[in-house]
Amino acid sequence: MKMNKEKAFDSVKMMRTIREKIQREWETNPKLVEEQLKEIRKKHNIKEEVQTEKSAS
Repeated sequence: MKMNKEKAFDSVKMMRTIREKIQREWETNPKLVEEQLKEIRKKHNIKEEVQTEKSAS
């Protein structure tokens, strides 16, 4: 069986790009992290808020 050397779609590269973009956004606006987490909790009906290191201090 011959393997195709060229990938039509590189999912690892795509995820790396997405993570890098989000990281840059969070570095420039730290409040954005908490806002996005609140929206995710609301969307998925997560009632308890997990305490993070930053919110613990």
